[in-house]
Amino acid sequence: MAEATVREWLDLWHGLLGDPSIPQFNKPDEMAGVLADLRRYPDRLANAFAPLPCGDELLSRVKLCIDAEMHHDGIYLVPDALDTTDDELRALVADSILRGSQSCRIDPPNYPINIIRRAMTPSESRRAAPIVAELGDLFIGFSYDSRGVENDAMQFLRETLYTLAASFEVQGYCLTPLCPDRIRRIDPYKPQIDLWLRGAHAVVRWEVGSDDLWVDVFVDS
Repeated sequence: MAEATVREWLDLWHGLLGDPSIPQFNKPDEMAGVLADLRRYPDRLANAFAPLPCGDELLSRVKLCIDAEMHHDGIYLVPDALDTTDDELRALVADSILRGSQSCRIDPPNYPINIIRRAMTPSESRRAAPIVAELGDLFIGFSYDSRGVENDAMQFLRETLYTLAASFEVQGYCLTPLCPDRIRRIDPYKPQIDLWLRGAHAVVRWEVGSDDLWVDVFVDS
């Protein structure tokens, strides 16, 4: 990362918190939770993104996620889930798999898709993976390539965007404006954020000792 640029951003975001008891940030990973605090202050939030590349686009995506929550009671952002049908959820999963596969230049798998209207259990989570696991690796690669200020900004934002909602879907959707043009045109996390807005979490699942894979969409309604 360009140290002078990142130092400027770290100092800005620290100052926007308005709390001198918080130690100075020396690296982006120390900013976990900052966006969760700034989401309550629209002016400070806008100032945080103003100096970043693609700042307006980043801010609009962050605000879309923030505006999905009507109450600010918890540490993490939780959307007030939109009503949706099983068919709409399946269509969003299919679109997510297609866009993610196109982004990673792999053939899209044809998974069976189950809609389960309850929270995922801890035992189920131990045999669950992102619906396009390669997509997360692709975005990490963009964070450490040689494009300059865009990948600096991706490294700067990764942790604080994840801890806004404890969601890789929110993180990926909000970081997309900093990706190469080919990925921006596909916008692979768009249908995944639409699932998140509906309180749905789609994962690839499997049974021990079996090669069969499928998608379960857990809707905590």
